[in-house]
Amino acid sequence: MVEKLGGRYLDGAIMTPTVTIGTPDASILFAGPRDLYDAHHATFDTLATPTWVGDEVGRAAGFDMALLDLFWTSVGGFMHALKVAGANGIGPAELLPHAHGIVGILPPILDEVAERVGADRHGDSDASVSSLGSSLRHLIDASRDAGADTAALEALRRSADAAVAAGQGDDEVSRVTSYL
Repeated sequence: MVEKLGGRYLDGAIMTPTVTIGTPDASILFAGPRDLYDAHHATFDTLATPTWVGDEVGRAAGFDMALLDLFWTSVGGFMHALKVAGANGIGPAELLPHAHGIVGILPPILDEVAERVGADRHGDSDASVSSLGSSLRHLIDASRDAGADTAALEALRRSADAAVAAGQGDDEVSRVTSYL
């Protein structure tokens, strides 16, 4: 529509709290014509650390939704863990250093899962889909005992169970991505 009216459009997605705008801590993803992005890059640099993610305008929004999914699912998981911990007499301050430890081991796990999903390579498992399913069933029971909602965990368990039912229980947990 914009182009039909003689204009050009570059989409952006602010990926950090708005209070960071104007600082190097800010991040904005841009999608649309590369030449338009390049022409205004100096302005974008004053606002944030800009990143061009491709010519297709919808890519910035796609990145935004995927990264917000990761962010809010992670924050929600932490709040869920606080509920389970509290039901077991563990306060937030007690759990926090251990939660930081869990967060610290995630980068190489994310790297491996991304590589495996990108290559559609799920064999040679260190963490099998079957073990994920068993772990989730135990966690769902513990969460229910704690009075915590189990819907997110049950959704993941259903996906793991579907992979097992398809004969992929010995595959790496990355296989579950196909069933989400």
